[in-house]
Amino acid sequence: MADKEHLRILRGGVDRWNQWRQKNPDLQPDLSDANLSEANLFVVNFRNANLRTAYLSDANLRSANLHSADLRDAYLSDANLSNANLSNAKLSGAVLKRTQAPGANFQKADLTGITIEDWNISSTKKLDDVICKYIFFKEVRQERRSSDCTKTFAPGDFAKLVQKSLETVDLIFSNGIDWKAFFQSFGDLQVEYGDRPIFIQAIENKNDGTFVIRLNVPPDLDKGAIKRQAMKLYETKRLELEAWYRSTLHLKDEQIEDLRQHNKDLMELARLKPNQPIQNYINSNVTHQHGQGDNFGGDRIQGNKVIGDRDETSER
Repeated sequence: MADKEHLRILRGGVDRWNQWRQKNPDLQPDLSDANLSEANLFVVNFRNANLRTAYLSDANLRSANLHSADLRDAYLSDANLSNANLSNAKLSGAVLKRTQAPGANFQKADLTGITIEDWNISSTKKLDDVICKYIFFKEVRQERRSSDCTKTFAPGDFAKLVQKSLETVDLIFSNGIDWKAFFQSFGDLQVEYGDRPIFIQAIENKNDGTFVIRLNVPPDLDKGAIKRQAMKLYETKRLELEAWYRSTLHLKDEQIEDLRQHNKDLMELARLKPNQPIQNYINSNVTHQHGQGDNFGGDRIQGNKVIGDRDETSER
């Protein structure tokens, strides 16, 4: 539990806290399990502080000094760590879901078991010598990396993984996908980002009804924002098309569900000749079933994946 006196001083403001730290440089502040959600902690001095299991969601920690701080199992969802110093910090088990961390220094930090779902980091330059055996991509702790639960990262693997993640955004559709809605909404997404190129890198079938569409994006863009906007545009387009199916094609609920179920089966695409464009398949299929077709900017089929012009199909 946090030291009540330490909490009282912190609640007096960052300036007061930092002055107190200057006068007591050898004292280790105990803020373990403290609820600091939404706190404004800009440039706070948390050097060597015990913040284990602390709640720091939505906290402003920009330019904070967290050197050698104990942040094990801390909850940093939606926190702002821009330009913060986390060198030598203990972050094992911490949740950094949607955390903003451009410019943050993680050198020699222990990042084993952290969750980095939709986090935003600007580069891998400050990931030198991190300790990291594995990470989680989802807060539910179901998507572990390294590649399986019996293996751990080799030195440098985490930085490589982060570098790859800087260039990609994964859109996950766990209940199948309406291809028509997706390609139309993807076109809208590209228009929104103008001259910043966003491409489809791969489409994967996870064999449980889940599709993962991997987008290749400029590394300096906010990946979480792209993902949220892409899914919002898709859902809007899906509902628009569903209304169109009802009003124009006069489809009933069971027919719309029939169409959804058909769209779930990516293996139908894989049965086509290699290199046949997706849009030809979707267009002919929708026309055949419902008398209406559209053109799509599509990609190509290779095995159980559909890949774009940038042929990067290796597993993460």
